[in-house]
Amino acid sequence: MNSVPLLLLSFFCFGTEGSRFRGQSYLNGSSAGGLDQDPDLVLELELDLSAVFRRVDHRFLSVTIDASLASEERFMLLLRSQKLRTLARALSPAFLRFGGTRQDFMVFRPQRSQQLNAGLAAAESCRSTRLPWWLENQLKEDWTQQQLVLLKEEQQKSFRRVRFTELTVDLLHSFTNCSGLDLIFGLNALLRTADNSWNSSNARLLLQYCESKRYNMSWELGNEPNSFEKKAKVRVDGYQLGLDFVHLRKMMFKSKLYRDGGLYGPDVGQPRDHRVDLLDSFLQSGAKAIDACTWHQ
Repeated sequence: MNSVPLLLLSFFCFGTEGSRFRGQSYLNGSSAGGLDQDPDLVLELELDLSAVFRRVDHRFLSVTIDASLASEERFMLLLRSQKLRTLARALSPAFLRFGGTRQDFMVFRPQRSQQLNAGLAAAESCRSTRLPWWLENQLKEDWTQQQLVLLKEEQQKSFRRVRFTELTVDLLHSFTNCSGLDLIFGLNALLRTADNSWNSSNARLLLQYCESKRYNMSWELGNEPNSFEKKAKVRVDGYQLGLDFVHLRKMMFKSKLYRDGGLYGPDVGQPRDHRVDLLDSFLQSGAKAIDACTWHQ
């Protein structure tokens, strides 16, 4: 089947009422009813710019730091790189999501490593958080080897549990705060109870710590739940996942800091085939718990 590349420029402007757009397609001088009949098809559009049809959040274009960076917590120190922070500031305003496949294997262990914590003050300023050049170079060099380990886990579908301390959270918050970004932290949804509902005890510890530090941040629960069975041999249907989000929202509501905080999900893969069914059933039970419905392209 021939495909027709289209470049559609969307304009957002102030004004009064107006329609989205209207147009007519032509093929060999006559009207054509479809867009897949000829690669030379021309589509003429008349844009009405008198009104705003849809306004997106000013943080719409956002970025992710993959949770694999915390596979060994020392690599999180790379977030103190001044070069990285300078580049990140150019992306603001935006969300910074910390998540990915390995977020569903991460467990919070609130016991700060004194070795890693050396020189990391409780309330450090953005200018004081400098990573020594020699340490940055060493971490980058070690990371190339770490990537091979992570790739092997990915290929074998054998993911080890990752334990992280307050240091990971502190560095993430410092990085986003000093870069003008808004942090979304991805929680582990594969911590399950005997009846296959979400075990929230570890997340509660994390929320309590973040609230004690007054860290303003948003939350997600799980990454690509459609692949849970493949990567962890755990099956969670969409309706149950929605109930898990309701449970998390209730936890947040009990917190003065996170009562009105953002909660996003369920981060399914491309919404097609069985993933559409998962998303539909999730929304049946969890739609009112989330601030935005998310999926991956």
